[in-house]
Amino acid sequence: RQDWYGVDYAYMGHAEHLGDSHRLSAHIDFGGSIERPRVVALVSPPENLTVRPNNNSVQLQWDTNPDPHVTGYTVYMSKASGANYVPIQTRMKDNRVVIDGLTNGQRYFFVVTSVNNSWPAVESNYSVEVSAVPAPQIPTAPGLGGASAPAQAAASGQINVKGWAAPAGSVAGYNLYMTDTSGSGYKKVNDTPITGLSFLVQGLEVNKRYFFVLTSLSNDTPSVESRPSQEWSVLSQPSASLPTSQPSPQ
Repeated sequence: RQDWYGVDYAYMGHAEHLGDSHRLSAHIDFGGSIERPRVVALVSPPENLTVRPNNNSVQLQWDTNPDPHVTGYTVYMSKASGANYVPIQTRMKDNRVVIDGLTNGQRYFFVVTSVNNSWPAVESNYSVEVSAVPAPQIPTAPGLGGASAPAQAAASGQINVKGWAAPAGSVAGYNLYMTDTSGSGYKKVNDTPITGLSFLVQGLEVNKRYFFVLTSLSNDTPSVESRPSQEWSVLSQPSASLPTSQPSPQ
């Protein structure tokens, strides 16, 4: 802001017999402040923005801006491509974020900007737009560990199902289904998700063959269940010896 007041003095000498002149003036400014020119720094937008859909959410990630003056990012979302963007995350420090509370089956559009540390802060243009449709992610079914079925007799009328292969990625647990008719009539035998890699099935008839399949449960709420594993069968025996156990023909 320029000074809002001032005093000016001037002296002037004249020709002979006219004497000298002294001039004194003052000024006071009552107007607003005068903005000084401001240098605006150019900021480049984030690059390589990617999006991965999840259940009622998406995960966004982009390359960190190498400009040392960039101190954060702003994430914008819209339900229409190229328009009506609304900021949903501002001045973020990290280069990734999970956006929750979205609707499965609805397509969402996203762009991200870089923000520098000037005052006032300067924001870049939008990044390249990406879009995604949130949807439940179906986990992979448990593996049976090769040709041998994961089951062993524990005692009369009991079968200890164990030794299956956990699928890749994180799961909340497993469901075990059983029937006495191959390929149909399955009933879940566990009341809550099986969190380990074994489960004891009790109350079975001796010398009867039972058929099993396993499913994986995702970490979502509610959980999403995988397709069933390959069916296998076990003969319930009257002793703790190893039963006849074999995968069912497909």
